[in-house]
Amino acid sequence: ASARPSILIRHGKLDQKALKALRISVEELISEIRQQGLTELSQVECAILEKNGKLTVLPKTQHTPPSAEELGLKPAQDELMHIVFCNGVYSAKGLKLINKDQKWLDCQLSKKGLQIKELFFVTANESGKLFWLKKE
Repeated sequence: ASARPSILIRHGKLDQKALKALRISVEELISEIRQQGLTELSQVECAILEKNGKLTVLPKTQHTPPSAEELGLKPAQDELMHIVFCNGVYSAKGLKLINKDQKWLDCQLSKKGLQIKELFFVTANESGKLFWLKKE
């Protein structure tokens, strides 16, 4: 990568000289654009090859997905899940992070008909949502 960011697409127009100078094929560029959720060059307003070698792609406004706010939705904020049990060991740290204890976890699992000894790991959040994976 170069010492400074290089603009490969500006205002939707591909800079062929920049591509050639940086030895980037059109196939590579289009592949990177697809990986960022766009299907063709015409959807791209700007593409910048950053100093670290990563490509930043800014879609044209009409190809930007609408936000929940723009759609008038008020989704609940996802809470971070913390490991509260793994490989046969309760995680005191994980339980503390969600303001719960081992007794709470055992009780929740019991309500779901689960026994701690049959589980590989368990994650939980402050609201008490659980996710678990049974031992194979």
